[in-house]
Amino acid sequence: MNGSRKYKLYEHGVRDFGVAAKVADVYVYYLRIFLARLKMTPRIEPYIGYGNSEVLRLNARVIMGSKRRKPNRLIRGFRTLFTSPVPNAKVSIRIDGGDEVYKFIADRGGYINALINVHLQPGWHKVEYALCGKFCAKQPVCASVLVLEEDGVGIISDVDDTVMVSMIPHALRAAWTMLFRNPKMRKTVPGMKEFYDFLGTHYSKRRQKLDTLYVTSSPWNVEPSIRRFLGFNDYDDAPVIARDWGPTENALFLWGATSKYDAIEQLIRDFPCKKWILVGDDGQKDPTIYRYIADKHTASIEAVVIRQLTPQEQILAHYFSTPYSTPSGLIVPVYYGPDGYNLIEQFKRNAPTQVSQLP
Repeated sequence: MNGSRKYKLYEHGVRDFGVAAKVADVYVYYLRIFLARLKMTPRIEPYIGYGNSEVLRLNARVIMGSKRRKPNRLIRGFRTLFTSPVPNAKVSIRIDGGDEVYKFIADRGGYINALINVHLQPGWHKVEYALCGKFCAKQPVCASVLVLEEDGVGIISDVDDTVMVSMIPHALRAAWTMLFRNPKMRKTVPGMKEFYDFLGTHYSKRRQKLDTLYVTSSPWNVEPSIRRFLGFNDYDDAPVIARDWGPTENALFLWGATSKYDAIEQLIRDFPCKKWILVGDDGQKDPTIYRYIADKHTASIEAVVIRQLTPQEQILAHYFSTPYSTPSGLIVPVYYGPDGYNLIEQFKRNAPTQVSQLP
């Protein structure tokens, strides 16, 4: 599958939305002036990054905020929407307290998407972010980056309706869940934490370390909330790869399926010797995305795992009681199950629901 086919599938046609982007820029400009009058100043919101032994991929965002609020502090989702990005902000980055300083400039959305060439051992490392210039801060903002093993096995997991019951994209329920409910109050899919623990033990017996990353179609604004949810439910700390939000020169909004596909493609390119277990649900486009990924990168896919939504969840997700899509015609093992406990039993029996050849 080539790139043009991908965007035809997921963006449903690309038109010039430069006017919408310019309108958004004007709105952000005046919002930033208003927030400055409320004594708010630019600050950095860092996210957990990932990388291999040679390159780190780091993400952060410069936004207007109170001096007293700590980065990634637990807040309800609706407050994250009332933030103003600071475009063209200058940011310096330091790894593990070293002498080398890397400097980057935020894009029009205030995002820092940094690629840093550095040699590090697998494991967790410390990243320090600091604003430069007029708003130079006395103390840097700290975050973490996970350097993954070059080979072995990894999990790429969806979040909504895979580990967290959200019933997206039903508009009202999704808005209530993501914007107003405390992360502590959100429900976890039964058995998924135990399923991931089982996979970790399973591959450790084969002397293979299992890495985990989460890929979501939600915007970066709610990334801290997702990580809080995972922490509250005892999931291992792991990077969450989200997507940019808002109009661009090419599209009014980047479709979630497109951003998820691109993120998985990037992981496969970054770790060509690693095999991945793709975990998602059948309430949205996960099966379709995984089918194209497995078709294109069969040697890199260990298995596909699909959590089956109940008929009630299917109706709330897309108004029908049947699955949105299914990953039919895959050459890799596919496991279907309503919850993590059922998936554990299938893996114990080494009995995937489907193992079929591509037509």
